[in-house]
Parts: sequence; structure tokens; C-alpha cells
Amino acid sequence: MPPHAGMMMRIIALLTVWLVVSGFGFSSKAPQAWEDWAQSNPQDIRVIDHGEWTALLKKYVKPGRAGLNTFAYGKVTAGDKAALQDYIGSLEAIEVTGYNKNEQLAYWINLYNAVTIRVVLDHYPVKTIRDIDISGFLKNGPWQKELVTVEDTPLTLDDIEHAILRPIWKDPRIHYGVNCASVGCPNLQVSRPPPRNLTPVLTHTSTQPGVSKSTSAARCRFLRSTPGLLMISAIRKPV
Repeated sequence: MPPHAGMMMRIIALLTVWLVVSGFGFSSKAPQAWEDWAQSNPQDIRVIDHGEWTALLKKYVKPGRAGLNTFAYGKVTAGDKAALQDYIGSLEAIEVTGYNKNEQLAYWINLYNAVTIRVVLDHYPVKTIRDIDISGFLKNGPWQKELVTVEDTPLTLDDIEHAILRPIWKDPRIHYGVNCASVGCPNLQVSRPPPRNLTPVLTHTSTQPGVSKSTSAARCRFLRSTPGLLMISAIRKPV
């Protein structure tokens, strides 16, 4: 065997070990809860203020064809970018584990969506969020980059969705509350989720046009068909 061939095999073996250890591309397990974030105070009656976020959504979320809401990234002013940063900073300053579960759910959903908007704005213009390669070697998109700090803990978007929201609340409609800044994702909602009763909001979002019962044009967001084959987006896959 030529010397360079042996070196190449060692490189391939090391790369394979790294991929397995890091879990890149091989994880099919259900999300595991980050138990530190499961703490709550059922007796707490404080309400987190999401007014800045609501104002930004009302200003820049625009309804389009087939029931698709879009965010006008190109029109966001420097002042509103600063307001978004201030809002995210205000959420980072909160000790969220001391709140009740309903308030926590609204907190995490809004934080996820606000950070997603911020990361797109930071790299705008960009064709797709997957092109924002800030998560590290062989990882597409921003989802595995630590982008926010809560209670002195750096968190990624994947942490918020897959280690906090999905496994702790165990509600498949969580998919329709968080937005990944893509046409294939559920709509970004114009108003924040009311923390005292999220059930109607998540139910409404999961049955909006393009998600289930609607016009054919709207369904095309999540469905593709060819003769003898119907394909449905993974967003509709049971969890």
C-alpha cells in the first residue's frame, strides 16, 4: 500500500470517529430533556413582558399568497434592530425557572423566534437560513451555535427546541410555535402567544392554511405530488 494511502485511511477513520462522537447526521433518538430547565414555580403569577416583540412582529410580518406570512428583513430599521436586541437581552436577564409552566412556554417560544430573526438580520441578505454556516465544521445553518445565554448557560436554538421545549412539554404542536425562517416552516405569528392559555394558539397555528385544511395552493407549502406518489413535509411527521 502506498504511504499516502495509509495516511488517507487514518484520516478517514479519525473523521468517522469524530462524526459518531459528535452525533452528526446519525441521531434518530427522541429529544432528551435538559432537566435543569424543567424546574418551575406553579404558584408564581408574574407575567413576562413581550411588548417589544409584539410591536416588531406587527410592523414587519406581512401576509402573502397561500396563507404564507413573511418577515420584511430588508425594511428593518437600525432602531428596530436595537429594539430586538434589547428584547432578547431582557429575556436573557430573566431567571425563567422561577416562573410557572405556561409563562415559561411563552418565554421559550418567543426567545427562539426572536433569536432566529436576529441571526437572519445579522447575515442579511441571505438566500436561505441554511447558508448561515456559523455552527461549526460540517454543520449547516445556525441551529447549533450558542447564540443566547439564560441563567448563565449558553444555549443554541437546537437546545431550546430539542432539549427544552419538545421533551419537557411533550406537545407535538410545539413545531407550529417555533419558526425556522423558511417557507417550509409554519407561519411566524403576528401576536405573541398568550401565556395563560397557549392551547388555542398552537391548535390554530397547526391548522392554518398550508398545514391542513385549506386551499390547494396553500397546501403546496407542505405537500408535493407526482403520479402515484404523495410527499409530505417532515413538519407533519408524528413526534
